[in-house]
Amino acid sequence: MKFLTPQEQKALIVILGLLLVGMAVQTWRTAHPLDSPKKAAPAAVESK
Repeated sequence: MKFLTPQEQKALIVILGLLLVGMAVQTWRTAHPLDSPKKAAPAAVESK
């Protein structure tokens, strides 16, 4: 990668790393779905 500056190489590595982490999280979440998603109660209802 002689045509990229060191700064561009680092940026490319960070972007590729983030893409890999995102794909890993997506795969894990697909394989381990939540049993029952809990909805948060609105703050206005709790304060009454």
